Amino acid sequence: MSKRLGINKVIRLTGKYVPKWGYTSFSFLFKVWVNFQKSGGLTCCSSLSYTLLLAFIPFSISMASISTWLPISNSLINDVQIYFFSKFIPQSGHQIYDLFRLSFKHSSRLSILGLLSLLGTCYGMMFTVEQHIHQMWHIKRQRSLIKSLLLFTCFFIGGPLLVYTIALGVEFLQLIIQNEEINLMLAMLAGNLVTLLSFILIYKFLPSKAVRWKHAIGAGSLAGFAFACLQAYFSYSMRHLQEEYYLLYGSLAMLPVFLLWLYLSVLILLIGAQIIYVIELTPPRRR
Repeated sequence: MSKRLGINKVIRLTGKYVPKWGYTSFSFLFKVWVNFQKSGGLTCCSSLSYTLLLAFIPFSISMASISTWLPISNSLINDVQIYFFSKFIPQSGHQIYDLFRLSFKHSSRLSILGLLSLLGTCYGMMFTVEQHIHQMWHIKRQRSLIKSLLLFTCFFIGGPLLVYTIALGVEFLQLIIQNEEINLMLAMLAGNLVTLLSFILIYKFLPSKAVRWKHAIGAGSLAGFAFACLQAYFSYSMRHLQEEYYLLYGSLAMLPVFLLWLYLSVLILLIGAQIIYVIELTPPRRR
């Protein structure tokens, strides 16, 4: 009780010295952070980051395998894969892409048991993401196993379809425009669009409760913007600190950078989910 009174006192004091819009924004963000901590958000970030670390290569291989079934050229598939690993993952993306290609090459030799293990890892990752979002929202009612498996399968199939549809559109525009600067801008916008749609669709469809489109779009837009800022920060900092990282960690320099990027990405995902939870808890204003 005393802790809650202290929080309310901080919010009231803030309202005396800042404009109304600033007070409203601060109050909302303060509630998001308090609820995030109450939900065990930082512990969830650590747990989910570890799960995604284990599932990253199996998930990437599964998506690449699905991509080979689509009626698109291998050159476009390779271009999209290279773009994803180089732009979405800071600096160490090329090294991780080399590891991915090696793993994908050997995946054709997997036994039936190995393939089942690969698929189990991917579905387990999706279950874990779902459970952590439910923890953010204090949801105890779960979907049936069949419904969850069908939803995750839709994500696995629909994700590559969405990405390569956007990539085909960008490739078509680049052939028409044929301007290097504009083509680079189109590729960047396409990457940001994929990120934005990914967050929106996760917030809208992954939880077992109904989420309004306007809430999913709002939180997804904020999460997409935060993720773009995270990418820009890592790209800038690694250009200046890469030599120091290699001096400290040697050939393992990519590992701490990738782990930190993964943790902060998960933090953005879960805080976006918490924003939706606080919005839906807040009563509508009376007119």
